[in-house]
Amino acid sequence: MSNFNHPLVTVITVVYNNSKHIRDAIESVLSQDYSR
Repeated sequence: MSNFNHPLVTVITVVYNNSKHIRDAIESVLSQDYSR
């Protein structure tokens, strides 16, 4: 088993007929921080 420096995280986002918010949602997820 590999030793990761950062935890592996999976994000699932459901979008239906509301594509104008996809970019904001992805940028929000990418800007998140994880502290131990």
